[in-house]
Amino acid sequence: MNWQKFNWKPIVAGFAATLIILLLGNYMWHRTAVERPLIQVLRQDEAVEDAVFHSDGRNSRVEVKIKNVPRFAETARRINATVKKMQPTTQVIFMDNGDEFLDELYDELHFALFEARVNGTFVKMNDSFLNAVKDAGLSEYRLEVDSEAIYLQLHYGDAYLYRVVALEVTAK
Repeated sequence: MNWQKFNWKPIVAGFAATLIILLLGNYMWHRTAVERPLIQVLRQDEAVEDAVFHSDGRNSRVEVKIKNVPRFAETARRINATVKKMQPTTQVIFMDNGDEFLDELYDELHFALFEARVNGTFVKMNDSFLNAVKDAGLSEYRLEVDSEAIYLQLHYGDAYLYRVVALEVTAK
């Protein structure tokens, strides 16, 4: 066969069209079979105000805006279980309605939270937490620990702040 006289244009065009169709099909499958069902299930939860899915190709995460709830730890566990069941590799990021005052208070508290995470000094963490929230004048707050995470919940006026500190420490 004479390769110099062979017409390569239709082959290259067919290959390019096939590649585009495959990539577009994969994108559409991901949107309809992965993202949309997860977001719909999360938005049906009474504690969820909104949920948004993000993916950069390798990593996916879902940002979940939580309403003002009485027990954030229960809500976080329920939402994490839902996401893990539907999309095991997707990271959950909880969004709240924090303000500058609560952010500053969290900045003060996070050292005790992370020290407890690494060293297991949960009683010391709780003492630091109680002193800080009482000094700040907060009447609504909650700190909970289970085998997976530390859950922090602070309320001040209409603002509320939620944080989850995972207990497993991963080495880099």
